[in-house]
Amino acid sequence: MRGPQVFRKGVEGTHSRSKKHPVKSVRDLQEYNKGEVEVYVNKSKCDLRNLEEYARALEKRLEENEVSHS
Repeated sequence: MRGPQVFRKGVEGTHSRSKKHPVKSVRDLQEYNKGEVEVYVNKSKCDLRNLEEYARALEKRLEENEVSHS
């Protein structure tokens, strides 16, 4: 059962490392292994989805305010 714990520690370490040092270029990507890059990409996709949802919520609130002030 060591595999999942080792994997989890690796993922957590990669996640904390990617927060401190975001990947900005191909050269940065070369420092990471495939698993680390996949974690970073998945985290970035999740962040993007969250931002899109937040933008939609803000647009909805703006429309509601415009209607109520008309």
